[in-house]
Amino acid sequence: MLVALFVGLAGCTQPVSQFKLIQKISSLNEYQHAVVLIEGEGLEITTQDGYSKTIEVLHKKIPKALDNTGRFQTINEEADVASQLEVYILITEFRYVSGVKRGMMGVGVGEAVLGGIIKLKAKTDGRSVGEMSFLEKSGDHKGVFSDYTGKQINKVASHVVSLF
Repeated sequence: MLVALFVGLAGCTQPVSQFKLIQKISSLNEYQHAVVLIEGEGLEITTQDGYSKTIEVLHKKIPKALDNTGRFQTINEEADVASQLEVYILITEFRYVSGVKRGMMGVGVGEAVLGGIIKLKAKTDGRSVGEMSFLEKSGDHKGVFSDYTGKQINKVASHVVSLF
């Protein structure tokens, strides 16, 4: 009976991984340098420590993912502004769930949410080069194996790279 209840609850919600290209990417050939900026806007943050950790990890993962593309000479360093691309990430939805919490509490821990907008802008004049929205939500259909914030960060880094 308990197993049937767990399976029934686990099927109640579905995972969400959505992204939408808002502005098609124009040529990136003129950019040799990149800088990554991440901000939050109007967030109801349930765990300030979790938000700080998330931003810190995003600041590490996204430049590393950009470096792996081989497209830029420098990332997050002083550079010629004329050839610098600004990778701006605005977090608009956030709820932190750690892997430990997800592992120990499963569906009872709640839904991890990471959503926002990725904007690529020319550093010189702020001209938009490309834009994508993203929303990553965990679903309870996988129980303790459902996405937690760390997995969502990896997906967001992949979304940034997919713009190139």
